[in-house]
Amino acid sequence: MEQIERPSVSVIEPVGKAIEKTKEILLRPFDLKKWGVIGFCAWLAALGESGGSGKWGRFCTADQNRWPDASEIGIWSASNLFWLIPAAAGVVIFIILLSIALAWLRSRGKFLFLHCVALNCAQVALPWNIYSQQGNSLFLFKLATGLIALFCLLPILALAGVLYWMIGKVHILLLSSTIFLLLILCIGLGIIFKFTNDFVVPIMALRNCRVMKAWQEFYELMRNYKWNFFVYLLFQIALAMALAVIGSLATLLTCCFCFTACIPFAGTYIAAVILLPLGVFARSYSLYYLAQYGEAYNVFAPAPAILLPPETDSFSGGNGI
Repeated sequence: MEQIERPSVSVIEPVGKAIEKTKEILLRPFDLKKWGVIGFCAWLAALGESGGSGKWGRFCTADQNRWPDASEIGIWSASNLFWLIPAAAGVVIFIILLSIALAWLRSRGKFLFLHCVALNCAQVALPWNIYSQQGNSLFLFKLATGLIALFCLLPILALAGVLYWMIGKVHILLLSSTIFLLLILCIGLGIIFKFTNDFVVPIMALRNCRVMKAWQEFYELMRNYKWNFFVYLLFQIALAMALAVIGSLATLLTCCFCFTACIPFAGTYIAAVILLPLGVFARSYSLYYLAQYGEAYNVFAPAPAILLPPETDSFSGGNGI
């Protein structure tokens, strides 16, 4: 019986290739216009993923250095229901609509950024049209996944709220169990989105297919190489920490956090352009890692037509979600 040769997969080898690809795209030669366009695609691909920081408001209580108890919250809420309910409903609706719009733009941006990195080009309109169906499919998948996670989250928060109301204070067992359940939910959701962005999106582009079909193909690959992808996740944690340190230093040295604080959306674009080498490296790394599983997963193959729908011979058109 013929034995199938298993590919040699390493989490270290793609690091050097990703560094060289980053230099090739951004520095050989250096083109400010190209840098700005790819930076826009990188910004769009991460739009709304890193939220700002803020301070929680406090209720007016006698002791400003403590959290109010359940009775104080109930009294304050009951006396302000006439404006609290419509205001809260308006804020919730606005946040939901804004989150949906950002998620749609972010899903389309994932394919724009992939296109620029894989083909070493700076294009927006053409890949926007080519991958419109795939981008919409990715958006619907993430929206459905988020709704499922929300339905899993609401019972946890509701139970914690009821117990807090009955007990009147935060019990250590209640707090620890709630945090544990939330942590499990966040880890599971994070892994799903991580694999989707790193591997399913490139497979969708290569196969010109919908997100669930790409997930089926990736699941079979992951099922055959469980240990490899477990090591990949561990290495990604270390890599993310290193990139975070580098990004923080670059942010401090360039003061791009000032732009982000003063003009949020334009500021985040400026930050994305300044930190573009980190984004290109991270995107290239996952693509080079995936390519180790065979030429069928290589978006850097000599013929760029592998990223195009079968019916087209130029960067236009597309079919299927």
